[in-house]
Amino acid sequence: MLAPRKTLHSTPLRVFRKALEIVHVQPKDVLYDVGCGDGRCVIEAAVRYGIRAVGIEIDKDRVTQARLAAQEAGVEHLVTIHHGNALDYSLDEASVVFLFLIERGLRLIQPKFESRTQPCRVVTYLYKFPEAPYRKRQLIPAKDTTDDVAFPIFLYQFPSRDRLTDEETQNSEVDSPRSDRTA
Repeated sequence: MLAPRKTLHSTPLRVFRKALEIVHVQPKDVLYDVGCGDGRCVIEAAVRYGIRAVGIEIDKDRVTQARLAAQEAGVEHLVTIHHGNALDYSLDEASVVFLFLIERGLRLIQPKFESRTQPCRVVTYLYKFPEAPYRKRQLIPAKDTTDDVAFPIFLYQFPSRDRLTDEETQNSEVDSPRSDRTA
């Protein structure tokens, strides 16, 4: 299991919207949200961009809540919510993945991305992969009115660029690595 938790924290939609901006979502993208909770992020991606979005959630009640929310938003034809441990699911069809996991969970799921042959853009919220270089880091202010508290999102490209062909590298829309490596 990636992140059994006693307290549930949902990603603020403003953070997720910024994540979608930095990955440059395209109509052909398939987005996965691992630990999708109430489904807000997959629903937002489907509503805003009209893309297929898949959530994976271990909490059965949250799965039910997410499926109902997708129906209420009118995007149940674009949104799929799986119930179970994300480590038991293939992420191979995903071109974009959103992760709000602690470092332990990121370490456990990283091999799924490292073994990919097709490019995938991955955004993590608050935590970064312990052993993977990110392509971009962006700080999202906690509130619209202040910038003294901000939360990081990190953009990754898997497989790493040195494993991509020249054509795949030219077609991917990922910014260059940043020199700042602090969270």
